[in-house]
Amino acid sequence: MSYARRSRLRLRARTLLKGLRLWRVVAATLCLGLIVTCGGTDPEPVATPVGGGFPTVAQPWILVVGDSISSGYTLDPARTGVNSSWPVQMQAQLKKRGVAWGLFDTACPSETTETYRGHCAQHDKVASLPSIPQYDLAMRTIQERKPGLRAIVVELGANDLFQAAQRGDKSPEVVSGMKSRLDGIVRELRTAAPGVPVAVATVYDPFENKGDGELGALKGANDAIREVAKSNGAQVAYFFAVMNTPEPPDPRLCVLIDCAHEDIHPTIAGHAALAEEVIRALGSPARPR
Repeated sequence: MSYARRSRLRLRARTLLKGLRLWRVVAATLCLGLIVTCGGTDPEPVATPVGGGFPTVAQPWILVVGDSISSGYTLDPARTGVNSSWPVQMQAQLKKRGVAWGLFDTACPSETTETYRGHCAQHDKVASLPSIPQYDLAMRTIQERKPGLRAIVVELGANDLFQAAQRGDKSPEVVSGMKSRLDGIVRELRTAAPGVPVAVATVYDPFENKGDGELGALKGANDAIREVAKSNGAQVAYFFAVMNTPEPPDPRLCVLIDCAHEDIHPTIAGHAALAEEVIRALGSPARPR
């Protein structure tokens, strides 16, 4: 084989390898719920029941508004038919502390701050989640069951960043638009339920150990989330601090993130850690009113 032919083959192999690496990054990004098929040889997410249920008239309850991170979305077949999300684990942890609050988790996979008021493309990935906008569902439930509402948690913004990264949009409008819409969401929830504690979650980085800045806008986005919380008298649930370290590589990352299934959603242990962080952020809501 000639030297020129060997060189061409090596160049072709390097190009193919680079393409495969890029595809793994794109596939992992899409796993956050932007498309249905993602991860491994079996691309289908497993069936996940909705977290909690519509609160009864006399029941104290907590509302969670969010995306796939809060809905229990997973690619782990061992978790089929079981919702092990942080809201469900938070409810269980509060119950152990003597607080039997109901949970109404309206989180929808693929949700962004923009689609929150419109159509969530993957509402059917969570069994029994009504096919109406998450905004309508959350506001209607507050209106009908306001006396029992004890806390609200908002976890939105991650998909705004992932979708922007997917289309190569690094403009400052990505973060500023997300911030403006999130501010409107939190402000409306606060107005609908005055006096009810609200926590807003930051965004964690599942690509931390790659070290190639997949989520370049993440720091600015989390700064914006903290500003939204402060301006609305809400608390911050520091999901980034729970899941990530200040200086990667993070040896714990694949304990908290489901790397085994090429999924960027939390493991059961990761969800448990997020649940504890939300309880902390809400300021010991375990003290009954």
